[in-house]
Amino acid sequence: KAKELARSHLNIRATKARGVDIQGFFSRTLIVTMESGEKGIVQLRVEPLDIDTFRRARQALGDVVPDIAKIRDEVLEREEIWPYYMTFIPGQTWRRSAAFVDRALNVACAKSLGKILSRGFVKMLQSAMIDEKNQPRADQIKPFREDIQRLLDNSDQLRILPLFISHADLNHINILVQEDGEVSGIVDWELSSDLPFGMGCCRIHDLVGRFTGGEFRMPEGFEDAERGFWEAILDGIPTDIRRVLDANLHAVQMSVHIGTLLDTLDIQSDSFNPAGLKALSKFLTYQIPALRGQEPPYIG
Repeated sequence: KAKELARSHLNIRATKARGVDIQGFFSRTLIVTMESGEKGIVQLRVEPLDIDTFRRARQALGDVVPDIAKIRDEVLEREEIWPYYMTFIPGQTWRRSAAFVDRALNVACAKSLGKILSRGFVKMLQSAMIDEKNQPRADQIKPFREDIQRLLDNSDQLRILPLFISHADLNHINILVQEDGEVSGIVDWELSSDLPFGMGCCRIHDLVGRFTGGEFRMPEGFEDAERGFWEAILDGIPTDIRRVLDANLHAVQMSVHIGTLLDTLDIQSDSFNPAGLKALSKFLTYQIPALRGQEPPYIG
């Protein structure tokens, strides 16, 4: 069926189709090879995608974000299955690549990711940080009000920060890496949104750190990778936007903390990630390199 869908979309005969190693909960993804040798992705989903979010991410970040198009198939749609075609991006997931275990490659990957995300500027923030879209997530943190009152009290600082397109689930599976550690692609943009700079960087903890046995650990080279990420993302940002960030570094750090807090909540099941919740108190002491100097990343 995937070959048939690819042919109907590209008007070229498909010769092979195989599933990817890791499948999503609500989708089936297959790599198809066309008669020309070109590869593409056919994805079958149980609910329709908002492809505009992919296109906005691709417009900002370039071809590391796959191009996407809906495939018309009335038979599948009657069965409430929605097919899509995406461009193929070579590389392994960060989790399965050598960069996951090799210190130098992990640093290279973090720097490469930072450089890519530096292109995500959308616009300056014009309204309150917590709007109707974010309010349900904000309501979920009320049980932690005593511990995070400083974040709630100071959240208006984020109004000065520029908006960057932010991936909702940046992890070792959604990031594709080449053999030299360079990031070749970032997938699964359907839940992305525009957020104050820093909120979308909150996953740096577990991207360059590791959760082992339910505990957060900093492997050898953690700080090299973490500093490299921030150096690359800040150096790649347009000069006028960089000036705004340099003048408001405490707001950036506050944004990272708020992003970390919201990210700890599992919005799909309205429950908490136990390992993330256990590490939350440590993550909320995090200091970005531009503020901490040569001090360690976490206090205490």
